[in-house]
Amino acid sequence: MEQVILHAWRRLGRAPGTTVVVGFSGGPDSLALAIALARAAPLGLCTPVLAHVDHRLRAGSREDADRAARAPALGLPFHQLVLSRSPVLAHPGVGLEEAARRERFAALVGLANGFPHAVIALAHHADDQAETILLHLLRGAGPGAGAGMAEAREVRVPWWDDRAVPSSGATVWRPLLGLSRDDLRCYRERCRPGWTPVVDPSNDDERLRRNAVRHRLIPVIEGIVPGSTGRLARFATLVAEEEDWLERLTAEALVRCRTPGGTLIAERLRDLPRPLRRRVVRTAIATSGHPPVLPSAGRTEAIVAAIERGRGGAVIEVGDGIVVRIGGGLVHIERIGRDVHGRTGGVSATAIQGADGGYR
Repeated sequence: MEQVILHAWRRLGRAPGTTVVVGFSGGPDSLALAIALARAAPLGLCTPVLAHVDHRLRAGSREDADRAARAPALGLPFHQLVLSRSPVLAHPGVGLEEAARRERFAALVGLANGFPHAVIALAHHADDQAETILLHLLRGAGPGAGAGMAEAREVRVPWWDDRAVPSSGATVWRPLLGLSRDDLRCYRERCRPGWTPVVDPSNDDERLRRNAVRHRLIPVIEGIVPGSTGRLARFATLVAEEEDWLERLTAEALVRCRTPGGTLIAERLRDLPRPLRRRVVRTAIATSGHPPVLPSAGRTEAIVAAIERGRGGAVIEVGDGIVVRIGGGLVHIERIGRDVHGRTGGVSATAIQGADGGYR
């Protein structure tokens, strides 16, 4: 476990002693990560601090925070981040899981910004990675979604509001993606025998999609093909490496196909292999403004088909205030206005029907 942390830290390339803000629920996984980082701290690897986010979504959350603060013999600074607003009220139109995730990241990034070059460490492991991949695939996401969660990536907040400029950001580090839930349990029990981690009862609520995948789908898959969870996690590593290579190809092709003003040139797009053409279109849309908007599979295919047909006058609504106009040999990506209720307006856009699995 500790060697895995060490090698992941070397891959991250941060200076010795850099502050690591550990997302710490006090649960079994974050406790294992905190123990490993606490043991590494005397070696000068990094300086871990614990951050417990209390969403106040259920009775007993304050008691859980108090228990987390008493995690035995860790000897690490502890920060309790109590959210002052309901995630659902703060983020209308999205589910509870996504709303809470946004508020949690905002709180962690806010704390991390108080330390120079700080990193946020999360205890996601191979089982979590497998669940993420299955959720992406079941939603109909594109092939890049097979990469799942990255070991390290930059997060800017707020990423969900096109009326706000991202005010802060931090590196999110997931060093345990190659280890299973059982690996973490064995390590934790050996290092802290007898300590009962904090258990969030909402993790058993199968009305939440991830929990349903964890408790119902994963056992079925494991029953058919034992070890499939770990294989899905390894698959994510392979996809991530290939995605890095494809992203470089896409970036090079995008430079060739885009005018200085950001408009795409249809003829040059048609010269690309279709898979690369699709990726260039998606990337051009995703980088057209804040927040990044990734078109669904159905909308992407509609845009690509219109470019291939050379269909002038096509207007395709991507969603989240983005439309694509094709005409005069050019592909224009435009933002349209939103009213006070968040509805898009200002143009007459052709709605494209089809399977709309989102790329994430």
